[in-house]
Amino acid sequence: MFFLLGSAVASVAVDPSGRLLATGQEDSSCMLYDIRGGRMVQSYHPHSSDVRSVRFSPGAHYLLTGSYDMKIKVTDLQGDLTKQLPIMVIGEHKDKVIQCRWHTQDLSFLSSSADRTVTLWTYNG
Repeated sequence: MFFLLGSAVASVAVDPSGRLLATGQEDSSCMLYDIRGGRMVQSYHPHSSDVRSVRFSPGAHYLLTGSYDMKIKVTDLQGDLTKQLPIMVIGEHKDKVIQCRWHTQDLSFLSSSADRTVTLWTYNG
């Protein structure tokens, strides 16, 4: 059992290997947990508003996040997860981002927004 610290959790995802749990929270933070070790690995703030969607890429090399700040970001998880993680803005809507979903096999993804659009994006890593 995990006890999640901080603000209310808005989204959760487990990586394909079952090793990591990611949360997106209402205080603009994301947390990474080592499921097998039963410990928090890192907490960081990739956005300036609620993180409403967190999703691991195929292979779990990246974490896709969507926020009420209208931005979609990717966090690179290929290095030491206890150190500062590289984060890039890869998309933006005209209103709140509601959901993001990776394609099952490649680095493209869909995002939906309160601006009433669904957009297909490609990430070139």
